[in-house]
Amino acid sequence: MNKIDQVRPETTVTQAFKRFCEARSRDLVERINQAKEALLADFSRLYGAPSRILRLALSEAEALAWQTAYPHLVFPELAAEKARAAVEWERRQQALNRGGSSVAFAA
Repeated sequence: MNKIDQVRPETTVTQAFKRFCEARSRDLVERINQAKEALLADFSRLYGAPSRILRLALSEAEALAWQTAYPHLVFPELAAEKARAAVEWERRQQALNRGGSSVAFAA
């Protein structure tokens, strides 16, 4: 038997580990997507803000969470923080638009 036909144990372990990591990564992505949808529904009811604004806030929170070692733990708090900030920003913009240009300069 030549070397090409032989299966080295390290290769089998490496492939098994790779499959394990891929499966865990897919699971983690799916869980974050589920959390994102649940939080979007909750924040829509709670704040009554446009879903477009909340989706942007949640996407930003997700991007920041993925930069950490524990995105699944960080994401919910970041999402809540970003959603509150987005809603406040949206309400300020609406108030400025209703108030006219003199209010915009006072702010």
